[in-house]
Amino acid sequence: MVAKPDLHPHEMVAELDRYVVGQQNAKKALAVALRNRWRRGRMVGTAKDMFVPKNLLITGPSGSGKTLCAKRMAAIAGAPFVKVEATAFTEIGYRGRDVQDMIQELCVIARKMTVDRMRERSNPKLTRDTENRIIEALGGKKLSKEDRKALVASYREGQLDDREVTLELAEKSDNRTMMMFGFSIPTPKKKKTLSVKRARETLLETNADRFIDQGEINAEASDWVENHGIIFVDEIDKISGKGEGDHTNFRRGVQRDLLTLVEGTTVQTQALGPIRTDQILFIAAGAFHYSDPKDLMPEFQGRFPVRVKLDALSGEDLRRVLVATEGSLVGQYDLLLKTEGVSLTVDDDAIDLMVKAAMWLNDQKNENIGVRRLNGIVEKVFEPYLYDAGQDDDEARTSKIVNGKVHVTHRDVMDRLDCDRDGVPHRRAPDAETIDKVLRR
Repeated sequence: MVAKPDLHPHEMVAELDRYVVGQQNAKKALAVALRNRWRRGRMVGTAKDMFVPKNLLITGPSGSGKTLCAKRMAAIAGAPFVKVEATAFTEIGYRGRDVQDMIQELCVIARKMTVDRMRERSNPKLTRDTENRIIEALGGKKLSKEDRKALVASYREGQLDDREVTLELAEKSDNRTMMMFGFSIPTPKKKKTLSVKRARETLLETNADRFIDQGEINAEASDWVENHGIIFVDEIDKISGKGEGDHTNFRRGVQRDLLTLVEGTTVQTQALGPIRTDQILFIAAGAFHYSDPKDLMPEFQGRFPVRVKLDALSGEDLRRVLVATEGSLVGQYDLLLKTEGVSLTVDDDAIDLMVKAAMWLNDQKNENIGVRRLNGIVEKVFEPYLYDAGQDDDEARTSKIVNGKVHVTHRDVMDRLDCDRDGVPHRRAPDAETIDKVLRR
């Protein structure tokens, strides 16, 4: 997905619709939050300082798309994004992760994104430098203009890709920590003989940082963290609670530590130095099966003024997840099988039956875990084809891979899930081993 930070909210929602089913209220709220950041960037003077992001609290059942909505929206905006679990953090003074770790992680991600952007901007210089080094290694420094021109033409057309060339290349080393602070340790060099194609790839990878100013990286990355960063705090319901006791006090302690970041503070980071958290967008999310958002501390609730409730996915929603979105589940299995030279077709009634089975399991027997239930069902249906794909046709006939083709029918789904035509599992008679265990009790 190409980052498009200046999209209008309507365009953002349309972009999200390609990947995420339903949940229009959440999409609109996220789109407005991101557009407001763009609007703030166009403000001048003290007006910009007056604006604070409106953090979101998203509630809804597991598997309804809370994380996916936030992650896809961050990708659309090209914003550094971190997902953390609220339960992974502990109140200061206890063993465990400090809440400031999420800022440290966000800085590392932002810095990598910045380096990638700068490498793209410096690509023409890098490409030219790489070409010059390879041409010089192939033809020497005393090439005539005519010979050099002919060699360059052959190089650019790929005619020399298989020819071997000897270059002096830097040994691989991990200087990331030192480079975070604006300098790097010289690495030893060694002569290596490679194909021209491999030499080009190696030079592009190892020499990219020569064209990038480390101080500029840190400055740009810091700006992206402070003004565009997004932190998604999942399972926030697990640290809510009311009443008294050690557990309640502990959970409130974690909320207080998180509140410090949300309200705005300066965090000293290893990657980028001091980072202000005032303009970082925080999105808290939780299923709230056994608690309520009002069980959170009042101060904490106040820092998440935008509340969005996601609905459980309907049967039609699950069907769209299977076949109608980019990266649909059936589409993913089609791509997997194509790597083995196998084509896939799935009947509409087979799709309907997988949806019915997921709905029945979510509604009747277990907690509603939304798309996650569908993931398990689809994997069960396609497992034999994935297991046998790549075999000769004669060997794979037991799983109905014939002439490099898989055709999944309603009957195939019923057999794999051991269910009836409505997706309801059959009750199996206990086998001999189970009966024997009962008799020996």
